[in-house]
Amino acid sequence: MIGTHFMATAKWIVGITFLVAFVLTFWRGRQVAQTAAAMFCVGTLAQLGALADRYFEIWVINSGSNDVAAVLGLFVAVWCVCYALGAAALLWPAIPQRKAVIFGYWLHLVFLLPLLIFFMVGIMEHVYRFFPFEIGWLVYPLLWFRIREAYVREA
Repeated sequence: MIGTHFMATAKWIVGITFLVAFVLTFWRGRQVAQTAAAMFCVGTLAQLGALADRYFEIWVINSGSNDVAAVLGLFVAVWCVCYALGAAALLWPAIPQRKAVIFGYWLHLVFLLPLLIFFMVGIMEHVYRFFPFEIGWLVYPLLWFRIREAYVREA
């Protein structure tokens, strides 16, 4: 339970690391691509880790009751952590490009998209404020594929 201050700090970390990762994708080289991937992973883990903590907090607060928020809070926390770890793992350079891109499509279309739709529909209106649906969430898949594409451009 880290609080609101860390959420604001996480947003700054995400903004800076994603900007650096995006700028690095314009240069060639394996080291540059790996640095961009590391920046993406730091930003993703910071933001989604902070969100997972907020939803874990909702689960802890509501776990004594039979409230749907308790179950959904734990579910969303686990979902966020799984996405962040999956996106980071698929940026590992040892994974062949074709397999990584196929799993990346599955990760972003089958795993991330339902999570965003879940919040966009407003199923959890009383905890919606912790995870607002914004166009900024498009950055995650777009930057992920751009970084993964940088591995191929270097060859």
